[in-house]
Amino acid sequence: MTQRRGAGPGARDEPPPVAGRLLEHLARADSSIVDLAARLVAIPSWAPAHDERAVVGELAATAARLGLPAGVMVAAHPERPNLVIRLVGREPGRRLVLNGHTDTKPPGDHADWGHDPTAPEVRDGRLHGLGSVDMKGAISAMLHAAAALVAEGLPTSGELVLIFSADEEASGMLGLAHVLATTGLTADAAMIGEPSGIDGPFDRLAIGARGYHGFSLRTVGRRVHSGLAGTPSASPEAIRALVRVADRLPSMVEFNQRPSPGFPLGPTVAITGLQAGVAPGILPGEAVAQGEVRTVPGMSWADTDRALSEALAGIRDDDGGPLMVGLESEPEEWPASSIDAGEPIVAALAAATSRVTGRWPDLSLFPGATEAHAFAARGIPCVPAFGPGRLASAHVPDESVDLDDLFAAARIYALAIADYLG
Repeated sequence: MTQRRGAGPGARDEPPPVAGRLLEHLARADSSIVDLAARLVAIPSWAPAHDERAVVGELAATAARLGLPAGVMVAAHPERPNLVIRLVGREPGRRLVLNGHTDTKPPGDHADWGHDPTAPEVRDGRLHGLGSVDMKGAISAMLHAAAALVAEGLPTSGELVLIFSADEEASGMLGLAHVLATTGLTADAAMIGEPSGIDGPFDRLAIGARGYHGFSLRTVGRRVHSGLAGTPSASPEAIRALVRVADRLPSMVEFNQRPSPGFPLGPTVAITGLQAGVAPGILPGEAVAQGEVRTVPGMSWADTDRALSEALAGIRDDDGGPLMVGLESEPEEWPASSIDAGEPIVAALAAATSRVTGRWPDLSLFPGATEAHAFAARGIPCVPAFGPGRLASAHVPDESVDLDDLFAAARIYALAIADYLG
């Protein structure tokens, strides 16, 4: 599904006058893009320890300084606000939504970082800090792209809606889903600015995203003195049973869905956390593992539950007996999603990327899960991930994003919006 450089839809030998003016405007805004991204990184907003009020306050204040219309706060809880900014054209036309989330994953052990994760640093041409790539840098690029449009009197038709949402890194129920349900917003297309680079920046344009099905494995044994380990008095041992299941389950789960030529990445199972233990000298009576299934379009919640249960039933103890392990599924569903490669927003983003980077991105399935499913549930075609940086830089210590990627993102967004809205 690779499009050849210079051969895609909307390709032009020279940018039109409007595109040229947008690029010139954003060339003067590079330092402002970095400054805002750094200010956002400096505001803790990781799930679930911090709320998003300070981040949204900074975005609202910056939007006002950049000449954007005043935004509206939409919040299920005061400490979890979502900011919605609308740029309405003079004539009727398409409505396009750009979305970015204001929360981050927790930093983990600060000792794993080369510096304070909320003390942004610019070095070696990169912005370092928690949320720099996922996705406070993308939010800064979106806001500055919108400011460039306003400065050039755009959009002339249709409407651009910016939604900066809370709670994406947790349940998602208080963020984008709440905004869409509360406002009843409809749109012709949407795009989410998750870091989409795999082998390099902007090398992939996602027309689908895998879903997320979280689950837990709980083993129950008998709490006893650890001096009795290996004796009948200690059986069944919760930790031993859990380790056996956690080790074998991912390779034993079988799904009916298989990779397709367009989406070669199939479903996967991973164990992401282990909880057990009381104190030295004790064999605990309970142990829990967290896991996840990354689903592909066409898979249902029932599909994954059935496949997990069947695999779990096939894991036996050394004596051939069953292991006392229970399966519990998380209630929130993040299904996989996909859109047609012929959607106009796909063509607009591909053409803009070609103008800015000199190459056409491959159309692909995003490996992670995004909130594209919330748009899909309302019938809104959504590019689930297209943003600065590489996915490998997200959710890791010393998270960072290349400054050139931030600048490119702002230019791509502005050109794509102008193209799509006309």
